[in-house]
Amino acid sequence: MGIITSKTVNFTHQVMDKNWIGGSCELHDEYLIIQANLLNKATLKLIKEMVDKEVSDKLEESLIIPLNEIENLEHEKALFTDIIKISCKYGEIKMRCYGAKKFLWDIEQAKSSNSK
Repeated sequence: MGIITSKTVNFTHQVMDKNWIGGSCELHDEYLIIQANLLNKATLKLIKEMVDKEVSDKLEESLIIPLNEIENLEHEKALFTDIIKISCKYGEIKMRCYGAKKFLWDIEQAKSSNSK
C-alpha cells in the first residue's frame, strides 16, 4: 500500500516544552511518521547532549504512531496554519500545517479503514 499523503508540518510534544520543530508528517495505511527536518535533527542532537539522560531519551527525531494507538484527534483553529492535536500513548503531539482540516480527515479515514 504505502504513503497515503504527506504534509510539511511544525510539531511539538510535551517533552519539547512547547517548542515547535519543523519537519514532515507522512500518513501511511497503518501509521503516521512525524519527523524533524535536517536542521532540526541537528538541533535536537545538540539538545540531547546538553540535557540529562531521562529527558534525552524522550527527545526523538521521528515518531512512528500506529493509527490504532491514536486515542483522540482534534482540530484547533489558528491564525495562519491550523493545528491537529493527536493524543496517544506517547502523550499529546500538536502539528501545524496548511490544510490541517483535510489532513485530519485523511487520518480519520485511514484510522477507520484500519479498524475494520
